[in-house]
Amino acid sequence: METLKALTEKLGAPKVEGTDLVDGKDAPGLYFGMTKINNNFDIVDAVEREDGRGMTAMLFVKSGDEFVRASTNVRKKGGSRRIGTTLDREAAAGRAIAEGKAYYGPVAMLGKSCITGYEPMKDGAGNIIGIYYVGYPQ
Repeated sequence: METLKALTEKLGAPKVEGTDLVDGKDAPGLYFGMTKINNNFDIVDAVEREDGRGMTAMLFVKSGDEFVRASTNVRKKGGSRRIGTTLDREAAAGRAIAEGKAYYGPVAMLGKSCITGYEPMKDGAGNIIGIYYVGYPQ
């Protein structure tokens, strides 16, 4: 988590601006400084390279009452990125984020058990605009 947050912080403060298509789904544009994160995989891939093979990283953007995966290094079968999907609001991580809290613990992802961390991402006014996520296969 420390690496993910440090890399995004170098780009500038998080903000939401405009809309963008993420795997065919309309989503708010997530930015750090002037760098748009939607469909941009530089940060998540850098986290994987720096923290080791098997490390997963994602950045979600808040869209209404959902959180849409805007950037990830997690791939589907066939190699495409698992973007445009949403966080399950009823799962432990979704409930914690809805309350403005972080979640650290196990999550099943693509049929594998992972140890994960989810932290709310806030704009300059303190509003939750997204989620930072990291995980390792268990």
